[in-house]
Amino acid sequence: TICYNEIKNEEIENLSYVKLDKDKSLLTSIFDDLYQKQIQSIIIEGGSYLLQGLIQKGLWDEARIFKSKIE
Repeated sequence: TICYNEIKNEEIENLSYVKLDKDKSLLTSIFDDLYQKQIQSIIIEGGSYLLQGLIQKGLWDEARIFKSKIE
């Protein structure tokens, strides 16, 4: 698990904290780090702000929508 944050870099068993540069775009910083780690496929669960940002920057290949039968 990778946890992106603005506080620390730390490795604990299966958990990696990665400190991001506050002066860079959040998405650019995360995707640059994933590229350096040779991670080429991710699943993102997010709200409208995050998803709209990915769409606007062309940083997506596929979208899936899961809906419950319960309304």
